Amino acid sequence: MLVFILLSVLWIGYFLSQAQFRQQPAQQIVGIPAKNDAVLMATVVFIGLLLSFVGDNINFNREALYFRHGDFVKHDYLADSVWFFAPAYGCFSYAAWRWLSFFISRKIRWLSMLFGCAIGLVSYMAMMDSRAGTYVLSMTGSYSMLITIPAVLGLLLFKSGNQSRSSKPFFIASLGLVLATFADALIGQFWIFGHDGQGYYPLIREVNWLFYITSQLLLLHLPWCYVNAERQFART
Repeated sequence: MLVFILLSVLWIGYFLSQAQFRQQPAQQIVGIPAKNDAVLMATVVFIGLLLSFVGDNINFNREALYFRHGDFVKHDYLADSVWFFAPAYGCFSYAAWRWLSFFISRKIRWLSMLFGCAIGLVSYMAMMDSRAGTYVLSMTGSYSMLITIPAVLGLLLFKSGNQSRSSKPFFIASLGLVLATFADALIGQFWIFGHDGQGYYPLIREVNWLFYITSQLLLLHLPWCYVNAERQFART
């Protein structure tokens, strides 16, 4: 069932990415990318969904392999999925960053992201256990800083939505970004390091998937943020 949902998310993401920009005007607006750039940004969101799907398959752990990188963290296969989730959320973050360039200065965006990374690192230091081993700690530690960026950009997107004539897509996409960070925070706290490295499994898996699937569906609205930004600037 979960595989079907994920495939549906990928298909819907690609369909919306193409359909939303097919009828956009081709002329260049000052300060706004042309149609081809808009399609490129929509494709970035789709690539993020595709990479997330690959990471999901790793997290399914169909072969039931545990303790592959040490003898402390049972579900250390979750660290392997970072190789795909990191660039996936990098795609979502870049898309949000691009939309925010219409409303918020580069300096504020960078400072906000650095502040978020610092919070992520502090939170990680509070939950991590040195017995997890070098590989798990390096993968999850670096990812803990990266995964805070979507939430920070989501909050900025929520703020910028107040400046738009159509704020609904901004609020939906911002919620998706925040939930993405929250879902991964649950993984670190309760799936990887929780219960002395054993994880509160399978309960945490079900809770995590609830927030994760919701976030993925909401992130499909990121392209609409671009459309509204373009329309707003076209009228000014």
